[in-house]
Amino acid sequence: MLRIRLYRERILFLVAVSVLSSLLLTFIAVQALLDNLFLNQLQSFYFMYDMTDALSVILQMIPFTIFIVSMSGIFKLGIKTELTYYFTREQNLKKWFFKKFFVLVVLSLLTLGVFQIVGIVFLYIYSGESAEALRNTFLPNFYVFLLAWLFVFTFSLLINMLSLYVPAKVLLPLFVFAIFLLGLHYVYEKTAGVYVSINPITHFFFKNHVEYLDYAPLEDATIVIPGLMTWHSVMFFLIIIAVITLIGYWKIKRTDLGLLLED
Repeated sequence: MLRIRLYRERILFLVAVSVLSSLLLTFIAVQALLDNLFLNQLQSFYFMYDMTDALSVILQMIPFTIFIVSMSGIFKLGIKTELTYYFTREQNLKKWFFKKFFVLVVLSLLTLGVFQIVGIVFLYIYSGESAEALRNTFLPNFYVFLLAWLFVFTFSLLINMLSLYVPAKVLLPLFVFAIFLLGLHYVYEKTAGVYVSINPITHFFFKNHVEYLDYAPLEDATIVIPGLMTWHSVMFFLIIIAVITLIGYWKIKRTDLGLLLED
């Protein structure tokens, strides 16, 4: 059974950040409403609809970077008490590892879910669109959520694995700088017409995927990467998650428990 009290403050903080971020970005989006409900939803979710220059891409990444940084200490939270319990009573490091993994899954799902739902509800009330129009946006919004959640969870898992060995004051600035570099690389790829990318930001944006054309105006066809489908990006993230999980667990198993328990 999960010890909810251990994570209560982190849950409340993440929900508060999600709600405030969503309200702020949606408020900005409604200042320039488009004729398409889904595009308005997309604009509030990604902050800016334009993604052709480095500044707009980096601005779009700010809320998601905040979410990842806010979940960076989940594996270390309560580590002394939990690891002592699992080793002295259950002798089961695997159980501890995958409970932490599950907590990270739940927190990231909750954070992105609240972030997206608050924006959708705000826009629906403000725009006065029909319930039918809202229902028609369910599938593309699910794609948007899925890609964003996989992006946030992938990096949250990586940061949590590294945080067991690297001080936060070193790790977190490096991570933010890495996101900045990935944003610049993403813009370079789009400008250069690179269509096969291992940059996670490319797979994060639903606007790069073929399915986007079913819900967007024809003039937006130029921003879609030919042949890139949502399931390709899902598999891309799942492979990375599997690699991080296997290497992370292998590394923890071979680490002196005393080192993990140090502050």
